Amino acid sequence: VISTVPTRSAAASITRMVDLGVESYLLAEAISGIIAQRLLRRRSADGSYTGRIGVYELIGVDPALRDAIRHNAPQNELEALAAQTGYRPMVDDARDKAGIGLTDAAEIQRVLGN
Repeated sequence: VISTVPTRSAAASITRMVDLGVESYLLAEAISGIIAQRLLRRRSADGSYTGRIGVYELIGVDPALRDAIRHNAPQNELEALAAQTGYRPMVDDARDKAGIGLTDAAEIQRVLGN
């Protein structure tokens, strides 16, 4: 881990680093992957909340994404390129966890806004 950057998504971390003054060509060469995470409250069997669970998204940087970073592509383009190699947004992980009863839609809305 080189840095933690408070953003709403893995792709937003890329654009945020550029906003902070990291040259995009340097970032493109230095980065191999980005993990974004948030904590949601865990639902218990009785319907209350107890503890927390993590929801995650991971972007692996392949040559196409590296090139897009180098050329200052916008966040939505970075996400579209990442999706071609298996990227799933954090909200998908959250919905999967809600589907098996670990959290609920209200908690996803509260934390992720989706």
